[in-house]
Amino acid sequence: MVAGKHFVDYRWAPSLIVCWIWCWMVNYLPLHLYIAISAVVGVAGAMGVVYSFYCGGRHRMVNAGSFRYGMTVVCIVVLAVGISASFHFIIKKSDPVYRWARSQSKLTSIQIEVISSPRCLEQEEKNGSVQCVKWKLEGQMHTFRCDNGKIIPSRAIIAIFARQWPFYPQGTHVRFEGKMFPADTIHRYSAAVNAIGRPQQITHPQGWKAYKQRIHSYVLQQVAHLSTPARALIPALTAGQRNSIPLSLQRVLAQVSLSHITVVSGFHISLVAAVVMAASGWLRRGTQLWVTCMCLGTYMVIVGLGASVIRAGIMAAIMLLGRSIGRPSHSVTALLITGIIMLIWDPFLSVDYGFALSIIATASIVIRVPVWQARLSRFMPRFLAQMIAVPLCAQLWCAPVLVLLGSKISLYAIAANVAVAAAIAPVIIASLCALICAGLPLGHLGRFIVAFSETIAQAGCQWIVGVAQFFHALPDFSFYWLTGPWGAVTLAVILGCAATIIEVHQPHIGVKNTIRRVVKLYWIERSRYRRARKHGTVKL
Repeated sequence: MVAGKHFVDYRWAPSLIVCWIWCWMVNYLPLHLYIAISAVVGVAGAMGVVYSFYCGGRHRMVNAGSFRYGMTVVCIVVLAVGISASFHFIIKKSDPVYRWARSQSKLTSIQIEVISSPRCLEQEEKNGSVQCVKWKLEGQMHTFRCDNGKIIPSRAIIAIFARQWPFYPQGTHVRFEGKMFPADTIHRYSAAVNAIGRPQQITHPQGWKAYKQRIHSYVLQQVAHLSTPARALIPALTAGQRNSIPLSLQRVLAQVSLSHITVVSGFHISLVAAVVMAASGWLRRGTQLWVTCMCLGTYMVIVGLGASVIRAGIMAAIMLLGRSIGRPSHSVTALLITGIIMLIWDPFLSVDYGFALSIIATASIVIRVPVWQARLSRFMPRFLAQMIAVPLCAQLWCAPVLVLLGSKISLYAIAANVAVAAAIAPVIIASLCALICAGLPLGHLGRFIVAFSETIAQAGCQWIVGVAQFFHALPDFSFYWLTGPWGAVTLAVILGCAATIIEVHQPHIGVKNTIRRVVKLYWIERSRYRRARKHGTVKL
């Protein structure tokens, strides 16, 4: 809880946890009972607000850290989540695709709009090359044909599984034959489809999606003359085009836990925001914030509005808004509020592993990295301590969630992430600089900047690929953990206890006294927090 000499306010943490759990419960409770409980809890929260603002004296809730304040916020969040989740659930179940998939599974003609890039689920090696034998992508239904030949319109989101699927840009309309079957009820998909045969393209992307496709084509054109690692990684790192990475390299990156660097995440958004604010530092504060927001919004549209990208964008907007009104927000508060906003807007994010990993990894960086960095700085330079602390904390915090995706845990993950940590930011900045300058009429100066930036980007990409191949060539040094929720909970408890003991342990007091300090840690920090709140040193 200590951040310098200030204390971090975690009063939004219970609201986020309750919000996440209540989003899950819409799938397991009867809808009328779910709505009734949400309404009762929401009325209790409204009564708490009325009581706080209209009852004078010592009962008035002026302390934002009080228990009553926290419970009121939780009740209001439950009401908002109940309304949103019920609305999404009713819309999903009332769609004709949902009913059709549960009534029969026959071959039908389907027309969709592609809303995501295909992702390889199963690979096999043939004739020395890696080939994908099962693809998955998301699409928004437009029409499908019934048994009587009637074409029924729909706007449902469906999951598509196919043995062969060409790459189509986002916004492309395609038609194919397939069999619909019920999808998992806890996901946003109204149905799942097994595609048969090769899809037929109907229309190209329109509107802003067409401009996005032109930018992606421009990126591929600019990197065509570079080395193989640069051609594979630069489009993924800068524009979110993972289809440029060969399947063999994707397998190598996945086996050493480096595949996350090819996905545009909050790190890219924060890096772009920092660069834009540094470049526009000569402008007035208001103008600088507007320029930063416009650049971030444009970049988010180009790379794709994934859960981690939206999370980073909302966090950046909260931080910039706080700065513009003269009340800087803490990163933890911005993260918790962002998570609540996203879950209320889309309750199905509660079962999205990408969203969970984004929230947990960001929380580990803003909460624990300063502590571990300070400890590691005793034995090494500060910049090296930060390079080690960031991937170390992120890997340890995300490990329980990764266990839910697969029971195999690679012990090379932390070492590989530490080795490539210093190369990611230079590659992204140099690549964006080269792509921007290549499209501007800057003459000899522009050509020099482009050549210099390309050299840096190629060297960084070569280093990342070399590190991945080095660890991939080593003997398999991994172990299998328990699968399912019990495995995740067990690993989280073990890692949490070990990290806490390491943080509070001092060699001269021994292990026994260290355990006693761990037990008393909660009560000590609780009393310190109360005193800090009383004297007004709580950092919001």
